[in-house]
Amino acid sequence: MRWPEVKPEHYYGSELNRFIAEYCTRRMTCINVDCLLVKNDQKKIRFIEYKHQNEFLPASQLRALKVVQLITSQPLNGWSSRVFVVRGDYPFAEGAEICSINDLKIVKVNRENLIRWLNFEEELNLLVNMV
Repeated sequence: MRWPEVKPEHYYGSELNRFIAEYCTRRMTCINVDCLLVKNDQKKIRFIEYKHQNEFLPASQLRALKVVQLITSQPLNGWSSRVFVVRGDYPFAEGAEICSINDLKIVKVNRENLIRWLNFEEELNLLVNMV
C-alpha cells in the first residue's frame, strides 16, 4: 500500500489527536512530533518534525515548534536539546533539507550526511550545504 503524498484535510497523527480535535477546545495547538532522538552518551536530544518534499508546514505547527525550542533552549543537568524540521522523501536518495527552528536556517545535506547527523556524528553547522 502506498501512502498518499498529501495528507487528507482531516488527517490525524494519532487517535488521541483526533479525539482532541473533535472534543477539546480549539484555543490550543495539538501536533505530533514525528521523532524524538535521545543520545545518552552525549546528553543531547533532538525533536524532529518530518515533512515530505512538497508537504506544507502550517503556521500553527511552526509556532508550536518554536515554543518547544524556546522552553528547551537552555541546557539542563548537562543535557541540551534542539528542534528541527527535516524535509525530503524516503529513501532520501536526493538527500534532505534540515531546518533548525532556533534560527530557521536550512541546510541541504546528502543521504550520507543525513545519516551522520541523525546518528549524532556531526552537528548541523558542520554540514552546511554538503549535498
